[in-house]
Amino acid sequence: MVAKPTYEELKQKIKELELEAIKHKKIELSLTENRELFREMFEQSPIGIELYDSDGKLLKINKSCLEIFGVIDENELKGFDLFDDPNVTDEVKKKLQNGESVRYETTFDFDKINELQLYKTTKSGILHLDVVIVAFQLHDNRSSVGYLVNVQDNTKRKQAEDALRENKERYRVLSNASFEAIFISENGICIDTNQKATEMLGYEFEEIIGTFGADFIAPESKELAKQNMLSGYEEPYEAIVQRKDGSTFYSEIRGKMMDFKDRRVRLTVLHDIDGRKQAEKRQLFRENIIKSSSSSIATCDLDYNMSYANPTFLKKWGFVDPAEFLGRPFWNFWAVKPVLNEIMQAIKDKGAWSGELQAIRKDGTFFDVEVSAAIVFDSKGNPVALTSTSIDITKRKQEEARRRKSEEKYRLLADNATDVILTMDMDLNYTYFSPSVTKLTGFTVEEALALSFEESMTPSSFNEAMKAIDEDLEMHKKGQNPQDRSRTVEIEFKCKDGSTIPTEVEGNFLYDSSGQPEGFIGIARDITERKNTEKRQMFQRNLAIALNKTSTLDETVTEILSNLFQLDEFDSGGVYLFDEKTGRLIFMLSKGLPQAFVDEVKYFDPNDIRIQMIMKGDTFFLPACECPIPIREDLEKYGLIAIAVLPIKFREKVIGSINLASRTHDVISDYSMSILKSISEIEIGVSISRVITEETLNKTNERLEETVKERTAEIH
Repeated sequence: MVAKPTYEELKQKIKELELEAIKHKKIELSLTENRELFREMFEQSPIGIELYDSDGKLLKINKSCLEIFGVIDENELKGFDLFDDPNVTDEVKKKLQNGESVRYETTFDFDKINELQLYKTTKSGILHLDVVIVAFQLHDNRSSVGYLVNVQDNTKRKQAEDALRENKERYRVLSNASFEAIFISENGICIDTNQKATEMLGYEFEEIIGTFGADFIAPESKELAKQNMLSGYEEPYEAIVQRKDGSTFYSEIRGKMMDFKDRRVRLTVLHDIDGRKQAEKRQLFRENIIKSSSSSIATCDLDYNMSYANPTFLKKWGFVDPAEFLGRPFWNFWAVKPVLNEIMQAIKDKGAWSGELQAIRKDGTFFDVEVSAAIVFDSKGNPVALTSTSIDITKRKQEEARRRKSEEKYRLLADNATDVILTMDMDLNYTYFSPSVTKLTGFTVEEALALSFEESMTPSSFNEAMKAIDEDLEMHKKGQNPQDRSRTVEIEFKCKDGSTIPTEVEGNFLYDSSGQPEGFIGIARDITERKNTEKRQMFQRNLAIALNKTSTLDETVTEILSNLFQLDEFDSGGVYLFDEKTGRLIFMLSKGLPQAFVDEVKYFDPNDIRIQMIMKGDTFFLPACECPIPIREDLEKYGLIAIAVLPIKFREKVIGSINLASRTHDVISDYSMSILKSISEIEIGVSISRVITEETLNKTNERLEETVKERTAEIH
């Protein structure tokens, strides 16, 4: 039998029950508050929340989730089965059935929902969702599992990421399509670049990334690039870049500091300006040609106002400040008014004009110049200016004036003397010819420029020119070749018609700003007349020496003909002398003529027209068909197509003639004619008269000796 509790025990038990009731009340109140809080969080959560039972049937869905899936009426989702959702992959379903929790990003396709008619939705197309599904146990019963699904709509974020990715791709495409190399660097280390950079530098992409930017710069520009890179310099500057193979090129570099993903980086654009720099170098070369030229070079615009003059021009014309003549019409500096129309018409028709003018100095005095003027065209063939090259010929004109008094016959040649200005680069390629090259050689400027240095002259002249160039280069290396020093070399240029022309070329180096040779400039002058004079004097001297050694008439006549046959045109001839007793012109000696012809013309009577022609004392040269002496048929019959008849004079009296003939040439050259005309200057008549007199004296002495012997014999 159980004992009854005492009053105190009952009182204590009641008190414990009261405390237990209060505790349960608090727990119930707390659960209620938590339930309300959860419900509030469930309903107000910006993240979509779905609650499923262990079979995957939807129990509860919050407002955010309804909005995400475009469901207006929650009842539309009654009976919705998580495992029937076509947007949940089989792999995810399998993990859920195994009690695993999963998180994944997925593309939710509303077209599948509509196609299966799982529920009504206001949305269509695609959503990008971030999904977390947690498998949980109810009432600690492991066999009874439910699923809590959190769904977050990342479509806008995904679109932003896609847009960003597209922008990055667009940037990459544009960057790679750029004509410039683009680099992104941090603290000087390259972290990104474009395709053009790899092409420009010759490195692979991986080789550029992680490399210090200044390592791609040539040594002479490295310090500048490094300083600008690390200091954040943002103005453009020029530097020499070095490729992987060691070659270099000029570039223009510009950098800009910018913030990128909370990092301070530098965007650098590198533009290849090697072509521009080379063009600038060529332009500087041309400018140096003009500045260094000993000729006066000037240009004017199409309104005929002066726009440029080189230092030689300024000095010759007496100007110090170019502003004193710029903008003034060109006829203020050349006395062109009498021939202005002729000059302008020639420039219009032919593109060039050359001739002699008087130049007008600043102080108003005049001096003589030889001018070559031409039109300057731009790259499209449009005229943009006029240019002129003037050579001071004052001294030459003065010399011509002096020579005219005693050497009138050379006046025309002197008046028409023309110099040719030419330039070459250090590879001996012609880079410029003045228009007068056409007058000198027959080649146009374009044709002359197309010739190689060796092709333009005879082999012997080429060897002499190369020897002079090599010597001057060696002197320059030794510092023994001052810039104002020039060298004169005789060059025999080839002409377009196959002939050659002797010239005297005064040449010098063209120097760059650092004093290094960068080309050659020369002025070629026609010395044909001088050479012919030298040849003529040599011919006369040799003939005079030969004649002084002869002692008989046959020897004298033979020497005369032998020397004259050295001329290209003549291959036969003879000498006639007058017989003082009969007055006949007798054929004394011939060489190379058919004997039958000699027999026919062995003498002429005093009244013969041929003697009358010779007695006039004139020298004439003609083709046989135009011969004024009536022996045309005789000449043609024996194949003689040209003749030359030279009177032999002694003390102003014609004592005979030299007759020369050719079977090969119907034209006698100016040089040969000048030789023949000068024969009288060495007094052939004196030599012939001397030997005739000596022979006569010898014969007389012989007769006297015979007479003396005869008389002596008679006496004895």
